[in-house]
Amino acid sequence: MHRIWICWVVCCCAALAACPSVQGAEIPIVNPGFEHPDLGDGDSDWLHDSPEEGWGYIGSDYIGIWDLGGSYGGSAPEGENVGFVDSGEGWPTGFAQVLTEPLIAGTTYTLSVEVGNTNGYPWGGYLVQLVAGGIPHATGDGTNYANAVVGGSVLAQDNSTLVIAEDTFETSTIIYTFDPALHSGSLGEPLQIRLIGIGGEQVDFDDVTLDAQYVATLAWDKSGSGNWGDSSWRDEGDNPVGWIPDVLTPASAIIDADLVTVLQDRQATRLTVGGGGVAIADHATLSVVGDANFADGTSLSLGAGAGFSAGIGSIPSVVLAGDATISVTGRTLAVASLTGTGGTLTKQGAGTLQLQATDLPAAAEAIILSGGGMQIIGEEGEIMNLLRYARFEGGNSADNLSGIDDGELNGQNGGLFAATPDLASGWTTEINYESYGDNYAEMWNGNFHAPVTGTYSFTTAADDFEILWMDLNRNGDFEGPDPDLDPGLPGGERITVNIPPENWDTPHTETVSLIGGESYPFAFAYYENSGGEWGQLSITAPGGSQMFVNPRDPAQAGWWSGRGGRPSGGKITFFRG
Repeated sequence: MHRIWICWVVCCCAALAACPSVQGAEIPIVNPGFEHPDLGDGDSDWLHDSPEEGWGYIGSDYIGIWDLGGSYGGSAPEGENVGFVDSGEGWPTGFAQVLTEPLIAGTTYTLSVEVGNTNGYPWGGYLVQLVAGGIPHATGDGTNYANAVVGGSVLAQDNSTLVIAEDTFETSTIIYTFDPALHSGSLGEPLQIRLIGIGGEQVDFDDVTLDAQYVATLAWDKSGSGNWGDSSWRDEGDNPVGWIPDVLTPASAIIDADLVTVLQDRQATRLTVGGGGVAIADHATLSVVGDANFADGTSLSLGAGAGFSAGIGSIPSVVLAGDATISVTGRTLAVASLTGTGGTLTKQGAGTLQLQATDLPAAAEAIILSGGGMQIIGEEGEIMNLLRYARFEGGNSADNLSGIDDGELNGQNGGLFAATPDLASGWTTEINYESYGDNYAEMWNGNFHAPVTGTYSFTTAADDFEILWMDLNRNGDFEGPDPDLDPGLPGGERITVNIPPENWDTPHTETVSLIGGESYPFAFAYYENSGGEWGQLSITAPGGSQMFVNPRDPAQAGWWSGRGGRPSGGKITFFRG
């Protein structure tokens, strides 16, 4: 993380003292002066994909780096090289770089770029843009040309406002102050810089800088010490702008040693924990607009009803003391260890919460995914209102369906469970799925949590063949019928079955008696040979009507859960549909 320091003017004339505060820092940019690679005098080269060159392209890859030699009077604005854009193909083309710094509220950004009009080439104009979001370009070993940067929303731009004489550079400057009315949805997204030629044959760029400043009139209202619950900084609108017990930094909360307790709802622009940790008290919330990074050995503790929100970052240890919420507003928040004494952890926000799954069953009674994504790394972890989906190319065999029963009590289930999926993910929509391709199998599995005691009906149909298993005695194994019986007959814990020699696309409905409050593992699978391809699974609860199994259906809330792991070291990602 790029730590931004602040210079303080200390005012001590009253119990509540106001003073102006300005913080500023230059945001890191890779290869801002295009000095990599080192070129010979007057030489040029197309941009390549090495990390050191820093930039990707937008529009087309007709961009490169040029040692000016004798051009522009033999002097570049900075160093020896400049970046050149060949936009002679007739469409906007240029450099783009997605930065590590996120868009932060209450911040003014100043983007400065030297723009050059090359001697002897037709001039068509330029675009300098400050952007939020975007997918960074892929990098390699430098043997291939640069790759594209994709996406992003323009915050501010300079569209050829400068009059630039031939063989001359002029400075393009963009000043952008965060506008919540226009760009609140981009908070926490990474900043991006674009340098574009919009016509003519060549535009040159050099000496790219981006500065960030937070300006506010602050008042220190200190009625105690040692925690964020009774010490805060507020701006002129009496809005909290950041908390820290000793190092008072409005835009960056920096904790270097002790455990800090959050007693009330608090917000910080960034959070860096170098030692100790943060404890959020019962029913309090800490919201971090940007990134939250915890050093090794530090921890985040969540009390009952507590909440923690961040854009991106990493936390070695999260301790759960009761029902709590973690929201990821940006990209990915990685948690290496989740432990606790129980309670439900609810994940919210559009980003992805990444968890090491080893301790999940012991840490939380349940994990509820109510927005964005969740990535489980390592052993299995169970997610409420979600099922596990897997696709197996070439898995179109009746043995893969009937073989889910391995014939051994409490053994390792076989069939598709013994195969490695080509695709695995969370599933949060109805199982009424028209798929694609030929010669494959698909499987949904997880737990059904019976809401009431009674008789349930399950209906299955597929093109071509399908099977539904349910562990009725809850002993950890799917147990088939007597192996001497016709394998095409239902029996044991095979609830419905349609496999050869029975005809394809033959729906089946069967009933089972279940106990309310109990959990029943199940697996529904079908396979496709050729032609049409789809699979359906429906349920009718006691006193209810038939409906497709759908983990996100409010009428089925709490009925379904999926254990989302692969073998240790693997990972699986779930998304709310």
